[in-house]
Amino acid sequence: MKMLPAFAAGLVAFVIGVFCCSQILGTIQDIKTRGTGVSILAVSMWILVLAASYFLFRRFLPTYTNDYLIGLVLAFVMTLKPGKTR
Repeated sequence: MKMLPAFAAGLVAFVIGVFCCSQILGTIQDIKTRGTGVSILAVSMWILVLAASYFLFRRFLPTYTNDYLIGLVLAFVMTLKPGKTR
């Protein structure tokens, strides 16, 4: 039963990470269409979402911060894996 909260923290981080990382990578890939200013704003916003979620985990669930970071790293790797990243 000790593994259930850790798994839940990792799962939440994975979902947040997949969404944010794919948005960041998609914005970087589409920088010529959107323009530099809008792209920088979008990437900054998604990085802010990732940072805010990290600090919320660190504040309210400090025991599961490592699980959160592992979930984010897995999400980033899974985002790069499909091969659509140029």
